[in-house]
Amino acid sequence: MVKKRTEDLKATVSGFSEGKEYNFPEVHAFSDSLKTFEERITYLHGQIYDYNQDQNKYINPKQDSFDELCQSEIERLSKIEDIRHKEALKRNLENGNSKQVVKKKINGKLNYFIDIFYRLMREMLVEGKPFIESTDKQIAEEIASNYVDRNGKEISVKYVLTILEKNRPEKRPKRDKRFDLGDK
Repeated sequence: MVKKRTEDLKATVSGFSEGKEYNFPEVHAFSDSLKTFEERITYLHGQIYDYNQDQNKYINPKQDSFDELCQSEIERLSKIEDIRHKEALKRNLENGNSKQVVKKKINGKLNYFIDIFYRLMREMLVEGKPFIESTDKQIAEEIASNYVDRNGKEISVKYVLTILEKNRPEKRPKRDKRFDLGDK
């Protein structure tokens, strides 16, 4: 039985430390059991964060890096979500449920504009509730559907999601450079 367990570990575990095993097939299976795209992406980002924070881990040199496997799955899920979203928009247009949107141009830095939504969703509160109640995905789709960057290029949902991510403060402007929303 010990030999079987050792063989299983070699086959599936990318790394481990005291009390934590980095087994991508198990993480993938659990991710598949989650209902929404946002839950799956959040869970996978959490796994990457835990893996990268664990300083005392043993890494199996015969396995792909756990964090790279998780990141690859995030990219796969994002592509699928983008395809589903585009198909839904196409169906709406074909069914006459929506008219073609004339996109507005953002002439400034895009991350400054997206930071406004981030703050309205997370930092600006009205009676203890966020100023805007929405998911990151909904805001990202709204921005990608209605705006273009200063060069007139489309804005990707994935790019907006990266800036809206809580764990990516370096993608947003520093406190002294942000737009003043009167939040003082």
